Amino acid sequence: SYFAQLLLRTRSELRSGRVPLYLCAECGDPGCGCLSVVVSKYDDCFVWSEFGFESDHEDSLVESYESIRTYAFQKSEYYAALNRFGFE
Repeated sequence: SYFAQLLLRTRSELRSGRVPLYLCAECGDPGCGCLSVVVSKYDDCFVWSEFGFESDHEDSLVESYESIRTYAFQKSEYYAALNRFGFE
């Protein structure tokens, strides 16, 4: 599931290893292209960085969103936010 990928419990389904955040609204297929991010886990937080657009048909990012800053989330708040969306 995407929640497990966001928690780094399972490997991303994308060849790049990045975690998909937003998939094609019509079919949900990452092959159509998706907004993805690098997720890192530290002792007290999760960090999202290196936002970009990619497709399963490409070996690298199609577009890098360098203007989007890095986001750090305290672990407890991160878990609570994912739980609100149905992750258990």
